[in-house]
Amino acid sequence: MSQPIYRAEPWAVTERSYQPELNEFHETIFHLANGYMGVRATPEEGFSGQGTQPGTYVASIYDLVPSYGPHNIVRVSDRMSVMVNAPDWFGVEFWLGGERFDPRQGKVSGYCRRLDMRRGVLTRELVWQDRRGRRTELRFTRFVSHDNMHVGGIRSSVRPLNWSGPVRCRASLTAARADAQDPFCNAALGTDGMILGVRTRETKFETVLAAQVEVGAEAGAPAARARSRLVRSDRAVERELTWRAAEGRTVSVTKLVAVCTSREPERGSARVRAARIVAAARRRGFDALLADHEAAWRRIWDDSDIRIDGHRPAQQGIRYCVFSLHQTYVGHDPRVNIPAKGLSGPGYGGLYWWDTEAYMMPFFLYTEPAKARALLEYRHRTLDGARHKARAYGFDGALFPWVTIWGEECSGDWEYGMIEHHVAAAVAHGVDHYVQATGDEAFLWERGAEILVETSRFWASRVTWSPARRRYVINFVTGPDEYAVGVNNNCYTNWMARFNLEKGIEAVRRMRRRAPALWARLARKLKFREDELRLWRRVAGRMHIPYDPKSGLWLQDDTFAERDPFDRRRWPAGDRPTGRWNWYRRIRSQVMKQADILMLMHMQNESFTRRDKRINYRYYEPKCVHESSLSPAIHSILASEAGLADDAFRYYLMSARLDLDDVNGNTGAGQHTASLAGSWRCVVTGFGGMRVKGGGLCFEPRLPAPWKRLSFRMTFRGRRQRSRQFCH
Repeated sequence: MSQPIYRAEPWAVTERSYQPELNEFHETIFHLANGYMGVRATPEEGFSGQGTQPGTYVASIYDLVPSYGPHNIVRVSDRMSVMVNAPDWFGVEFWLGGERFDPRQGKVSGYCRRLDMRRGVLTRELVWQDRRGRRTELRFTRFVSHDNMHVGGIRSSVRPLNWSGPVRCRASLTAARADAQDPFCNAALGTDGMILGVRTRETKFETVLAAQVEVGAEAGAPAARARSRLVRSDRAVERELTWRAAEGRTVSVTKLVAVCTSREPERGSARVRAARIVAAARRRGFDALLADHEAAWRRIWDDSDIRIDGHRPAQQGIRYCVFSLHQTYVGHDPRVNIPAKGLSGPGYGGLYWWDTEAYMMPFFLYTEPAKARALLEYRHRTLDGARHKARAYGFDGALFPWVTIWGEECSGDWEYGMIEHHVAAAVAHGVDHYVQATGDEAFLWERGAEILVETSRFWASRVTWSPARRRYVINFVTGPDEYAVGVNNNCYTNWMARFNLEKGIEAVRRMRRRAPALWARLARKLKFREDELRLWRRVAGRMHIPYDPKSGLWLQDDTFAERDPFDRRRWPAGDRPTGRWNWYRRIRSQVMKQADILMLMHMQNESFTRRDKRINYRYYEPKCVHESSLSPAIHSILASEAGLADDAFRYYLMSARLDLDDVNGNTGAGQHTASLAGSWRCVVTGFGGMRVKGGGLCFEPRLPAPWKRLSFRMTFRGRRQRSRQFCH
């Protein structure tokens, strides 16, 4: 377990001393987002030298680049979608008495950067001493509005402590890092504003940023008089402000920003809308906008806070997870899903994975179910891409991509994008889970049934009949454990395929009975044949599920037990598989990247007894090295259900603090969004024991020993549930 980087606080994350060596990591941890846009926590003045990845991201904006697949057989398309960097708006640079403010030059004291999760506000304050001994107190306040998703703001305050003299400030909008996008507007906006727009080269999506910049003095002080001029370059526009500072007096620069794109449902040009929104924001004022934003966060926390009494690291961890998940997705546009890194960093190119249905969707399903619906609507909108992938590989129906943004497969890796087929069943599971938890049959009729039919068609065409076993088998696949590549009969995949087929059958029968006219229309659209149902029943009823009755083990695949043994507890520390072994050595070994059978037991919870879970946990847990951030949360939940309390709590802390403690050493590239959501499931379904049974919620709490009390709220079947409280 990594050493804590931050002191455990219930509502905040604080950097208590200046740590430039951790800058890239802090840029992720302190990023702010509202699901529409995200801004990494690069300091307003920038960061000199190496160790920085500035980034601003708008969730709906991507471009197409050439596919990197090494073989033509891998590629479904010769292009792939990637999220692009939007222009940056956080820049506010100062020259104090003629010397550029740079904390890495000179001396820093009184440093404190604090993320207030209750309010959704990032503050930074410090005293900077330049090479001539002049000391200046600076304070920065930043927010990305959860009241108006297009708006963000920064207030930068400067107070000379032992000097008076000239101050120059440059507040910028810059497309310097907006790669492969062309500026199309770069101009003044009134006397204090500016506007910058860029356009992607292939998709032709436009992103426009408009800003207003003002200078103000502290209350009771004479008004600050500043000169303002516009500075333009090829890919940037800046407002340069100059004034004379007086010792002991604070002057603030307020920067309000509006971001709009051509992909929004609203009509009208993005340029016009951005200018209109920033003008309204200026009239409203920074303080009022901040108050509106904080009120929005109060409503969010009223509905989704989790309180843990008795263990501060656990409390800080889960609140950071919940806070980050609400930053990640706004649910306003069903063309948008959740990137694996959220809007926190460049990792994985902003692509969407099966993590959404397996990890993230349940969080929103029980806190903001309309967002869960929007996530599934995205899958329905991209069914044609899934159909295209299935046809390209010679199958029927729909095979959802391993990774995508625009709906077409974006992976060029044959061992994943080509044969990791369980994604189709994860989407089907999401449809079933959503309908169970909400009772929203209209969604099933309008969209869900089509997904279930098309994914069932895929599995019926994917299986092969084995005369020797007299069972249907699924050969040459990769399951959730991505070290086990190209195996036969991955148990998770086969079981989930069977589940998918059963839910396809159920959806057809249910729709025929309850919405016959809608079913008739859908059947015509899909050219559905009655013999398809008979095939699905036959395949589901005779699916091969690898199981050893003597040991009570569900086998990960046909040959797992025969591969080179591996036990993490006994392996030499200097020869660990993560980052050291080559692929061949991993593939022939039992070493696991992440939960596989345990993932199955989580997804199909009611199909396994506590004894089943304990036997399989004790066999598979020592073989897993948790290189995937998806793994610790599932191990925590299964350990909790198997009665292994110490393991459950240890893996919970590993998951909930995976980013805060940089457990995997790669948080600098962005958060691990699935781990954030998995941690919520650790608390609610693992320690809270929440399950859906008989159309209702039931709980079987199992609190870790240090916890005195656990409480949380959720939504079920359209109703806010009373706060659930469990005590030791």
